[in-house]
Amino acid sequence: MQEAVQSGAKTPDGRYTFVDRLGGGGMGEVWLARDERFGRYVAVKFLLEEHQLTKDSQGEGWNYQELERRFLREAQVMALLDHPGIPAVFDWCMDPGEEFKRRYIVMQRVEGKTVGALLEEHHSLAVEEAACLAAQVCSVLATAHDMELVHRDLKPSNLMVDRSGMVRVLDFGIAILTDENFTRMTRSSQGSPGTTGYMAPEVRTNESPGVEASDLYALGCVMYEVLGGPVFTGTTDQITAAHLKETPEPLRERNPNVPENLGALVDQMLLKVPEERPSGAREVYDRLRIHIPQPGFRGRGSFDLTRPFVDPWRPLPRERVKATGFRVPPTVIDKPKVTNSSVAAELRDVEQLWEAGRRQEALAATRDLLSRAKDALTDEAKPTLKAGIAYASMLKEDGRGSQASEELRNLLNGALPKRGENDPLVSKARKLLEETEQ
Repeated sequence: MQEAVQSGAKTPDGRYTFVDRLGGGGMGEVWLARDERFGRYVAVKFLLEEHQLTKDSQGEGWNYQELERRFLREAQVMALLDHPGIPAVFDWCMDPGEEFKRRYIVMQRVEGKTVGALLEEHHSLAVEEAACLAAQVCSVLATAHDMELVHRDLKPSNLMVDRSGMVRVLDFGIAILTDENFTRMTRSSQGSPGTTGYMAPEVRTNESPGVEASDLYALGCVMYEVLGGPVFTGTTDQITAAHLKETPEPLRERNPNVPENLGALVDQMLLKVPEERPSGAREVYDRLRIHIPQPGFRGRGSFDLTRPFVDPWRPLPRERVKATGFRVPPTVIDKPKVTNSSVAAELRDVEQLWEAGRRQEALAATRDLLSRAKDALTDEAKPTLKAGIAYASMLKEDGRGSQASEELRNLLNGALPKRGENDPLVSKARKLLEETEQ
């Protein structure tokens, strides 16, 4: 398959430089990229273009417009959920232009291993590790469920463990709001969201697009697997039928080392009727607490899932810090190129900060943008004028009229000789100056 971008390419605004492909699937790719504004590394997730998608990758009943909505929904959901167990969303672009075309989400880069990768290495987890894994996921689910959001695709490959043992829940691409309008819309589409080995019976039969108890069922499948192997095995059709009709073998019969009350909890999470499962993520968390080890317990070392509970502030060993691959840049970070499109993008970011009440951050960002525009371009250049007018407007609204007037006078003195009195940006700056000095 053709890759979404090439190493060394940049986004249209010049802010992100793509370094290496981290992974991908049927609908998108994830790339490591460098944020040129802050000099940090981020993860950029792309939605592939329509011609790059196969019918199989989209799934029955999906069309490209639905995938676009789902992609935007993932960005919005992750931005709404303020929790350390969910990678932060820094930026997104849903209208990239005709030349670049690809929609993308910019997220916090999480270095680590998925639970699936840990299972490939170790085959199973200790009881303490499994309890700490599930407890961290429950904390994320409680936050999501409080906002009436259901994840719908919990599975080992969507649970990332970093080197400090902290779990991040990934891929909110098919999360839904549990309101009636959205429920009706989801029921009208074909196919079932989620992954075969972890999908609750009510979701498989389309009786429900997913409720909080559906996430608990999926988490129960994950807990069962890390302690005793997959709940059911066989072909996709056989696994689907088993989840609908068969009662799983009790977990303690698979693994007698599992404590009785933990086995009973997992078995209850896998009941067919949603109402018979635990009442919510908080109940599951409370019932897991007895299995969370006390301070002084030491886990396996790297990717120690117990560490956030038993010794959260213990510094990572020096060799682990080196293993992250981070190096302080030997030279000063290049500032992003200033263009019409980059100024427009940065001013949109600033406007969001301003509307959120973060005025000082917005003013500082706009002042920095104006300084870069003056350094890189002429005083009469459009990006310089746009940034200057935005900065003066914010100063005026913040009650700093004299400073705003001074900025506008300097702006006009630099632009008038080349642009003239009738230029739209000059007229806009002059009108703002008149309003400021009234």
